Formats: sequence, C-alpha cells, structure tokens
Amino acid sequence: MKSKLFFHITLWLSLSTVVSSGFSQEYIQWRLPESAEARIGKGIITDIKFSPDDTILAVASSVGVWLYDSQTGDEIVLLKERNMGNRWANTLAFSLDGNTLACGISRDNGPIQLWDTTTGEKNRTLTGEMGSIRSLTFSPDGTLLFCAGNHRNMQLTAWNLTTGQQVLGYSDQHTSYFPYNSPLVFSQDARYVAAGIDNSVKIWEVTKKKSIHTFDKDLGMTPRSSLTQALALSVDGKTLASAWLKIRLWDVESGTELGFLPDQPRVIVEMAFTPDREYLVTGNAAGVIQLWNTEKKQPVFHTSISGHKTLPFNSFSITTDSNTLASGSRDGTIRIWDLKSKIQKVMIQGHTERVKALEFLKDGKTFFSCGSDGVFRYYNVDTGTEKLIPTEQTWYVFACAISKDEKMIASGNVDGIVKLWSTETNSIVATHKGHQHGSIFHRLQFSNDGKTLGSVSMRGEAIVWDIHNRKQLYFLPGDRSDYISPSEIAFSPDLRILAIAKGDKVIQLWDTHSNKDNNQNTKLPINAIPIGQVVRALAFSSDGRTLISGDWRGTIMLWDVETGQQIAEFIDAKGSIAALKFSPDGSIIAKGGESGAIELWDVETKSRIWYNRDAHSSSVTHFAFTPDQKTLVTGSADGTMFIWNLNNLKHNGR
Repeated sequence: MKSKLFFHITLWLSLSTVVSSGFSQEYIQWRLPESAEARIGKGIITDIKFSPDDTILAVASSVGVWLYDSQTGDEIVLLKERNMGNRWANTLAFSLDGNTLACGISRDNGPIQLWDTTTGEKNRTLTGEMGSIRSLTFSPDGTLLFCAGNHRNMQLTAWNLTTGQQVLGYSDQHTSYFPYNSPLVFSQDARYVAAGIDNSVKIWEVTKKKSIHTFDKDLGMTPRSSLTQALALSVDGKTLASAWLKIRLWDVESGTELGFLPDQPRVIVEMAFTPDREYLVTGNAAGVIQLWNTEKKQPVFHTSISGHKTLPFNSFSITTDSNTLASGSRDGTIRIWDLKSKIQKVMIQGHTERVKALEFLKDGKTFFSCGSDGVFRYYNVDTGTEKLIPTEQTWYVFACAISKDEKMIASGNVDGIVKLWSTETNSIVATHKGHQHGSIFHRLQFSNDGKTLGSVSMRGEAIVWDIHNRKQLYFLPGDRSDYISPSEIAFSPDLRILAIAKGDKVIQLWDTHSNKDNNQNTKLPINAIPIGQVVRALAFSSDGRTLISGDWRGTIMLWDVETGQQIAEFIDAKGSIAALKFSPDGSIIAKGGESGAIELWDVETKSRIWYNRDAHSSSVTHFAFTPDQKTLVTGSADGTMFIWNLNNLKHNGR
C-alpha cells in the first residue's frame, strides 16, 4: 500500500500545493484557508492508528488527519475539508486492506468521513443518528463499518460500505455524568463493544444488539470519574481491561474477573493490549507508559517507558506484530517505541495544544507563542524557521506571557504560583506566591516598561508584581462570594487599570495602584460600565485610553477608559466572539469568533473590511500584529496559528 500511496500523494501535492520559497517546511502550507500564508502547529492530537501493514501512522487532530511515514516520521499528507467550527477529527479506523480510512468527527451525530488513502481524497460521508463518535471499526470482510457513540445513551450503528446505507441502529439507555467522554471500544472482530459508564463497565454483543454484562463492583474509580476512565479489549475479543487508579481484567464471554493490578499513584488515561496479548500497555496522567505481562493468571509489572513531558496521553496504537508502540500525548509529541528494546525510534513534533500566548518580538519578524502543553515557540515569519523549547509542567499552562525585553517568560497553571523562566537558560529563575492555593490563572501580562507583571486568577483576584525585586506591589482580591468566574479580564498596557467583566453584565474598571492593602471593604472600582449583555472579550488600545468590548451577540463597543463613556458601537457586528485586538496604531480591530472565524474592522468607518469564516477549527484565542501592521498572526484553541499578509487580503467585508 505504501508505494501506491506515495505515488498518488506526491502527484496530488505537486498539482495542488504552491510552496513559498520563504518557508522550508511544505506541510505548513497544506490545505490552508483562503489568504493564509502558513499554518504553524498541526493541531491537538485526538487519536492515532497504524495502517494494517504498519507503514503509515494516521493522526486525527483538531485541524484534520495527518498521515506520517511510520519509519521516518515524515509528513505524507493532510486529509482535511473546510473547517466546520468546533468539529474535529477525533476517531480513526483503517479498513483491512488499508485503502480506506474512516474518520469520525466530534460533536453529536458525526459525520463519518471515508478517505481514500491512495489518493488523499474523500470518497464518502456517512450521516445519521450516531451520537458523539467514540469508536469505529470495520467488519472482518470489509463490507460494514461499525460506529459506537455517546449522547444520553450508547448508540451503535453500522453502514454497508457498498451502498452507503445504514443497516444497524441500536441504543441502550444509561445514565452518565460525562456521556461525551465515556470511553467506548470495539473488539477487532466487531463482535463486542464495551463502554465506561461512570463507576461501571458495560459490554454489548453487537450483532445481537443486547447487553451481556455489567461490572458494578469496585473498579478503583471515584464516583463521576468516567472523564478519564480507560478501557481496552484484546485483539481476540476475549479479555477486557478497565482502569482508573485500579486496573482490572475481565473475561468477556463469562463476565468473570480474571485478575487485577496494584493501585496506581496516577490515573490511567490510556490502555491497549499488544496483538499477541503478551502485554497490557497503560499510560497515566503523568506521561509514563507501563507494560504489564498478562500471560500469567495474575498480571505482573514488566517495565516502564518514559519520555513524554508529564502530561496525559491522548491515544495508543500498536503494530500488528506487537513490536512497535505509537503514543500520542498532550505534550504535543507522537513517539514511536520499539517494545522489545523500550527505545524510542521516532518522535513526531509540531502538534500543539490550545494557544495561550502570542506576541511579536522587537525585531518585528519573530513571534513568541506558548500552548497549554507548556511548549515555548519562536517562529520567524520571514525565514519560516522555528525554535521549540518544551518545558515540564505539573499541569496544563493556563496563562503565559513574555517580557518586553524578551528576557523573561511568565507562566501559570492551577497551583496559584507564577513561574518566571529565563529565556537565556530556559529554566525557572523565580516563583511568585500570593494567589489563593489552587487558583487557576486567567491572564498574565508584563507592563510595557518591563518592570512589573500582572496576574489575574479565574476568580478575578489580581496582583501586580515588582519583577526585579521579586515582591508584590498591588493586590486586588476577587469577590469570594461570587462563584461564577469573570467572563473576561484585561489589563491596560501599564497594568494600572484592570477591566473585569462579570455575569451581571457590567464592566468594572479598577485602579490597581490604589489597592495596596488587603481589606476588601475599602476597595471600589473607579468605574462601572453597564453594558447590558454578557461580555465575551475585552482589550485595551496600545495607549491604554480606549477599551474595546465584545458581547455574546458579537457586538463591538468602544469605551473611554477615563470617563467610562461609550465612544462607539459597531452595530453591524454580529455572530459569536472569543477574542479582540487593536492594531498598533488603533485603526483596525481584529475579532475572533467561537467557531474560528476571523474579522477585521475599520475603526473610523465602523465597517468590516475582511472576513474569513473558515480560518480556525475552534475558537480564536489570540492575535498578534507586527509593528508595521503588514502581518497578522492568529492563535486558536485548536492549537494552531495562521500567518496572514494583511496587504494581500481580499477586502470581502460584506
């Protein structure tokens, strides 16, 4: 299959892809939205599968499906349609001849896309009542495709691939606290499907459309824990493994327990049996892979494999000869391991998590970004070269920023501690403790003079820090009686003013310098702006005099920071909104939608001058303009960034 695929894909790319000489990596320009010059980041990993001949590794991501050479890690092709707004490729299955790849799209009722791996083109879309797709498998004779999905129940469907008609539909009512995240796995012969339902596991016999076993005994999970519960079925369909902190093995036909493994210190998030059933491979929330020998009556620990950066796994895939494991992690890497030697053979980089920071450096050509995976990235838009600096994080990064002198990076996750990294040594040089323990960070921002750092938690608790003297300057407590997080927060460039929008449809403006003590009762906002709608985005102009707001309807408003008076309303602005940004000279407003759409608005005329509906596949999180305003970079929750040449954009505001 491989040689045939390479021939067709090479021909296809040569005909359809125009490669700019300024960029050294061709794949960054595959399947771009109109007017985009490059895509940085391959998206969030959601599933991985080896082809039946083990030569190709397919990776489902938030931007489409990537095919890689499993021996070298080289990109072959990106299988992608136009963006569908928060609908990602999340489940994969190869046909037994390897010529067809089935891809399940997230969200209710799919659809399922069928791709021809020899041409890289989509040949069919299957639609119907299938729930949120969690598992796909082909029948042994290749005539049927089975799908298991969740909604408020387990939904089992099958299609005849010759006619494209649905030939099986079955649902089994169950109650689950996390229906969209409950795991569903098929046996390879498509005879059984198993589901994790809160603190129990259920098995159905597919063709008979009936439940045969429910395991309700202590599975080592806490109530409401199916969010990260893991399941695995052996290739022969005889053994089921279920896990939380405790791993148990079950006989599928009889429903009896075969054995259990010792309690684990970290939650198991991914599991797979090797096809020869010698090992059960598990991956925990700290990025550690463990092999358990299952040939004996009581499974025993065999060995551990480490290499991923402390974050949970997304998916495992094992070759048919049981010799090779591919692991996809939330650290943004895919690693291919030799299971005999336990040595890493290939590492595929470039996949990224949600964009948490995006800013151009002083040279106007290089931008800094950071994802929730904690990878610091420097990318030069002229040369197309990048530098990646992975960092070990105890949890996902929720906020990140780089100082104006480019010597310091601040990051924060869920421990309430601000970490300062030196860009020269790529190591932590200081920590700032002052937020409540367990605080999740909403925003970090350095002042323009580089002397102070502002940090805000999800509860609205704000602190301004003296960076050089490592001390707290100003403190603004959050409203501890308010259990609803602020909908949006923004600092002025000098960190003097903090704008907080809450669920009461009011924007509060606070003078951080007037809040030196910790007495909540003495603090009042300098202005309270009744906006009348729930605010989704806030941003200050570069001089700090103007505040821009966007509400849930997509309406844009400008406010005078000193007086709190409305300056302008963009009455034609509509649709979802997730991010706003002024251009450096204040003449343009960039607006990003929840669906990934991007708009540019002229401030003087209050008219939309450019619109791209199909930019990102998830909500826009950040914008960065070059100082000369010739280039715009957009970042998204789908883990990618697009580079746009503003001089080349077609004006299609209407």
